[in-house]
This record gives sequence, C-alpha cells and structure tokens, in this order.
Amino acid sequence: MTWTAPFLDHLAEPAAWAYRSGQAPATEPAALAALALIGHARPDVARAPLDWLASLQAGDGRIGIDALQKEPNWPTLWAILAWTAHAHASSVPLAKSAYIDQIELALRWMLTQKGRPIERSRELGHDSTLVGWPWVASTHSWLEPTCLAVLALRATGRRTDARCEEAIRLLTDRLLPKGGANYGNTLVLGQELLAHFQPTGLVLLALAGLKLQDERLPKTVAWLEQNITADLPGASLAYALMGLATADKTPPAADDWLRDRAEQSERPNRFLPVRSLALLAALGPRNPLVTLPRALEYDA
Repeated sequence: MTWTAPFLDHLAEPAAWAYRSGQAPATEPAALAALALIGHARPDVARAPLDWLASLQAGDGRIGIDALQKEPNWPTLWAILAWTAHAHASSVPLAKSAYIDQIELALRWMLTQKGRPIERSRELGHDSTLVGWPWVASTHSWLEPTCLAVLALRATGRRTDARCEEAIRLLTDRLLPKGGANYGNTLVLGQELLAHFQPTGLVLLALAGLKLQDERLPKTVAWLEQNITADLPGASLAYALMGLATADKTPPAADDWLRDRAEQSERPNRFLPVRSLALLAALGPRNPLVTLPRALEYDA
C-alpha cells in the first residue's frame, strides 16, 4: 500500500473534508478522513477533524451536515464512530477517551431518534413495522442510517440494547432474497428490487461477526464476489470491498483498484471522500469499521 501516504498527508487539512474541491468542509467527509487516518496509525493527526466535529456538536448531541446546515443529523452517527475509533487506537477505555463527553451526548441523542413505522402492506416485501433509524427525523427507517447506528451501538458496547436488537432484525429483514441490499426495500408489487454496492457493503459491516443464521448473508457475500468489477465508481467499490473484507474475500487486485480510484478523485469536481473510503478499504480486515463493532472491551 505504498500509494496511501500522499493521500493521508492531505487528510489533516480542512480542504480535504469537503464533498468536492473548493466547497466548505462537511461532517461526513471529516469523519471519514479521521477514520482513515486512525486506521493508518495516525491518531494524532486525526485530532484535527475530530476536534472540528466536536466544535459543531449541538447541546443535545446532534451534528448537522456542515457548519451552516444544522439538519438533517445523520452525520452524528459517523462522528460517534470516528470519536470511538480514536479511543480504540489510543488503547484507552472508552470511558477515559478524549471524546467521551461528545460520544455519550451523541448516543443519547441518537437513541431518541426513531424511524416511523408503517402498517404492513402487500405491496411491500419488507417488514415496515420494524423501527431503526431514518435519514430525516420522523420518516421511515432506512438501511444505511440503521447500519451506521448498529455500528455505533456495537462499537460502544451496546450490542444488547433493545434498539440495537431490533435494528439488527431490520437489517436482516431488508436483505434481498437473492442476496445483497439496497436503500431498504426488498420486493415492490411482487418484484424483487436490485441490489446496490454501497448499502450491501454497509450491511455486511454492521452485521459482521454476529453469527446470524440467515441464508441471505452468505448469498450477499456471494453477490458482491460475483458482481464487483474494477470499473465501479469509487464509493461503490470501496464499500463493496469493505463488505467483502468482513468475510475474508478481498480480491487480489483490490489494492490496485483502490489506488486508481483515489488518484481519480484528484481530478476537478470529483467526489473527494472517495480518498478516505479507498484508504479505509485498503486496510481490509484492519479497517476500523470492521474492527470497532468487535471492540467489546469498551464499557457501555
């Protein structure tokens, strides 16, 4: 992974925490930058984006999209993961973490948030009564924010929390019959929907190591193995590889693919978080998003 150093060098700068070059820093890219730096053994450098996230935290624990957009607040889940990863990398108990106050405040806010259940319908294949997390307050629970919430709860020792248990049921319910996942629907009007790479990778991260007895999980890994290609968009490729890493199924050429996507992100008007995502995926099973849910030494 000799290609990683120049990209890591850039991640300490606020300009790298934007969605696109020239834009203002945003909270999701900042959290991803911190996670990448921590994963590549640069926890001290990661303090810059972590401190910036802390500076944006509201009194009730939530974090918005950036310094000006205070809502929606799903980036709070990324911030919890980044702050917790720093504690893990620093080999200190979570209770003694430099960011424990921010983590606890964010978790309290997170646990007040619930997706709106919908009465079950013949038109929808998923169990719409299960409660997870929404993208926007007071809307239906969807797969990706629920994945992030499960990761955050597991990483902070709350695996047995009732909300986490129900969210895990929701995630398994949203797996497609043939394997894979999308934004959170399975069948609509009797038709099975298509799987997407990013949510499929995220759901494997969230459920990794739980030893769930569901035939759709090995089918999901198999779907990624059979469909991943070198020409996938950067974010899709990175999340797909992260998901495969949870099953020790990383393709031999993965590092070359990720280097190419990181280099492409340097071009004008490209999606900058691809760099952090590629750096995280390059870590394989050492990725904080893979190791954090199993960091059970942390006290709840």
